[in-house]
This record gives sequence, structure tokens and C-alpha cells, in this order.
Amino acid sequence: MESLKEKLGGFGLRSDSCTFVLESEFRVSYLGFCMNTREGVEGIRAAVEEIKKTASHECCRNTTQTNCIKISTKGLCLMERKREKDTLLTFIPLRNISYGFINEKDNNVFAFNHHVSKNHVECHAVVCESALKAREINEALYASFRTDHFETLRKEREKMRECLQSDAIRELKERKPNMN
Repeated sequence: MESLKEKLGGFGLRSDSCTFVLESEFRVSYLGFCMNTREGVEGIRAAVEEIKKTASHECCRNTTQTNCIKISTKGLCLMERKREKDTLLTFIPLRNISYGFINEKDNNVFAFNHHVSKNHVECHAVVCESALKAREINEALYASFRTDHFETLRKEREKMRECLQSDAIRELKERKPNMN
């Protein structure tokens, strides 16, 4: 645990980051989503502002509900929790997520981009219990990205090693003189 804190410490976290507990499940209230047509952090920032405007309308308030985000090395699940029973609302594969984002103005709002297709990007936003929980979600998502990345690298190295070994064996067989 200490080594993870040291590694995360280099990403500009505040001094209370040492209180992070590695969780994979977080209670949140879903604000909503909108299309994100702009690139980068500015695009997600604008999308979050649009989501907040839409969520504040009287007709949209009943869509904000208590949910749960579950983060794994495979992806992110948005769950609806009713009477201690979780219902899967959506699963988003890790490879389709980008830009974990914490709003500067409302630092308990966490958002991320979901790349549905090459030309279709949705920004989803949730309200967390606190700014600390929003940062914990961000760090858990980052840890999943990192785990997935290193697992992919490990598999690629394993494949490369197997190919090199089979090539070396084939070369040895080809060089071996016939004893007949």
C-alpha cells in the first residue's frame, strides 16, 4: 500500500491523499450525460457544465438517483442500488473510457468520457459524497488503467518471447547437419 501512495503522490494530490483507501465500489448520484464534441480537458469541462445545466431543470431532477460505480480491471459499471440490491445500468469497457475529470468549481463532481464509437463520445458525470471520494474514484480508475496497461504489456512480452523461442528452435533445426 505504501508504494502505491508514493507513486500516486507524484500526480499532484494534496497531503490528505494518504488517507485514500483502495476501493472499487463508490456510492454516487448520477447527474447525467451529454455528447462531447470537443477534444481534451476543455471538452469534458464544457460537457460537465452542460450536464449540470440540464440536471438543474425541474423536469430532469427526478433522473438524479443514488447509484454505485464499480471499477474493475475490465471496466466501469454504473449500478442502481435499491433496498440493498444492485441492478446493472450499464457497463463501459476500460478501453472505451478517457479523461477521468474532477470539476474545479464543484470538486465533488467526477466525470469521464465514454467513446461509444470513433465519432460518438459521451461525457458522464456523477456527484460524489465528498471531494475526497471524487479523487478516490479518479485514482481507482487510474489504477485500473495502469493495471490493464501492464497486463497488456506482459501478454505482449510473453507472445514475443514465445515467437523468439520458436524462431530459435526452427533456426537450430535448420542448421543441424543431417547425420545420414
